[in-house]
Amino acid sequence: MKWIDFEAKSAEEILAWAVPKFGSRLGLASSFGMED
Repeated sequence: MKWIDFEAKSAEEILAWAVPKFGSRLGLASSFGMED
């Protein structure tokens, strides 16, 4: 998947792709700020 493909994806879709690909090497971060 190319980075540009992530623009149209939901958080759930990105996680569904990332968890199997990266497993325990996956790290998440959030500012918990308001969406732009």
